[in-house]
Amino acid sequence: MAYLTLDGVAVPCDTRASGEDDPETVGQDVRTFAGGLRSTERINKRQWTVTTPALSEAAAATIIAECGTGVVCNGFFNNNVAVTCTVRRKGGRHGKATTTTRTRVLVLVLREE
Repeated sequence: MAYLTLDGVAVPCDTRASGEDDPETVGQDVRTFAGGLRSTERINKRQWTVTTPALSEAAAATIIAECGTGVVCNGFFNNNVAVTCTVRRKGGRHGKATTTTRTRVLVLVLREE
């Protein structure tokens, strides 16, 4: 099993530069009349940042084509539990493998829907 698959496409990942970010909390903490703290938190949406190693332009284009809304994400990053996510490309960098071939490192952000 791969560290990350996007709709069945295995994505090579640098596990040292990948991990779970702080969750987005929907709701708030309020004070009651007695002074106690009461949470109205309804949802915690998880988010992960994943960095790939240097990929060929063709492999990077395949992964970029999988980005979008409603992508089924699966793999070791989430204990092999399928999660529907919005996947977007945050950035990355270009490099040269030889004088004629270029490489690309991608940074992907997966946000639970």
